[in-house]
Amino acid sequence: MNSEITFLIERYMSGDVTRDQRHELKKELAALSDDRLGDILSDVWESYGKSIPVGNFERLTGRRLGMALRPDRHPAIRRMAVAVALVALAAVGGWRLSDRHIDGLANRTNTIMAPAGQRVNVTLPDGTGVWLNSLSQLSYPAIFTGGERRVCLTGEGFFDVAHDSRNPFIIETERYDVRALGTKFDLMSSPSTGEFFVSLVEGKVQVSERANSANSIILTSGYEARLADGGLIRQEIPNTDVFRWRDGLFCFRNKTLGDLLELFERNYDIRIVYDAATLPKNEISGKFRTSDGIFHILRTLQHNVQFSYRWDEENNVIYIVAK
Repeated sequence: MNSEITFLIERYMSGDVTRDQRHELKKELAALSDDRLGDILSDVWESYGKSIPVGNFERLTGRRLGMALRPDRHPAIRRMAVAVALVALAAVGGWRLSDRHIDGLANRTNTIMAPAGQRVNVTLPDGTGVWLNSLSQLSYPAIFTGGERRVCLTGEGFFDVAHDSRNPFIIETERYDVRALGTKFDLMSSPSTGEFFVSLVEGKVQVSERANSANSIILTSGYEARLADGGLIRQEIPNTDVFRWRDGLFCFRNKTLGDLLELFERNYDIRIVYDAATLPKNEISGKFRTSDGIFHILRTLQHNVQFSYRWDEENNVIYIVAK
């Protein structure tokens, strides 16, 4: 990069460019060949992908992120910011990015993981909003191309999909693909426990087995598909309160202590040891704030379920014993 363009791009990427400097940058970029512009965009990516100013992140992207998502702690978000700025930078010069340059951005995969006990909210390049639950992971390209919007999910996420009838939104999970146009739904796919479900709040989705796309289910609002006995069953959503994990709430109905202990392990990044065969089987319903903490929740549950617990603080392990 020549020194003048370097200076102007630095001002632009920092969000501190004047109107005259923006006009000058447009002139400089307009004088470049398509290949040279591509080289500059690549240099910008490499130079700023790890150091885009955090304070100007939302201003550069035009998107708002959840409280748990700090660009300085999540490099994938920083890369997304640069991708958005690159497209805008090309627009400044009146350029349409070539297929080669677009493919280069599309091949850059961003991966976000929600830390234990936290939830992450992110807006994807197409405007789709995603909430990730504790220890869940989402991977997606810097920009969507090829007539579809494809992402990969491990764990649980709530999706508010931006409507685009020409470019379906597809979520890959370990066993199933979920295809949507514009809709809201909760999706869980846990390789460790084998749990899978899609609960549809609004719109319509198709759930297809990846190994056999003919094995599929269409869901409409108020219904869910759940993996049971090796296949998917379609049923009405029994309890919409379960979606309130986005608000920091554990809401459960007719769950055993064993069911809840699995949930607590995921959300509190703690190991819980117990003998499932000896645990009480009575079903319980209730609601807790995640901020209450696991020990408060366990003490409260002891009023309804007969068990004791011991915490090994050194190894961060809770031992549960049925009474």
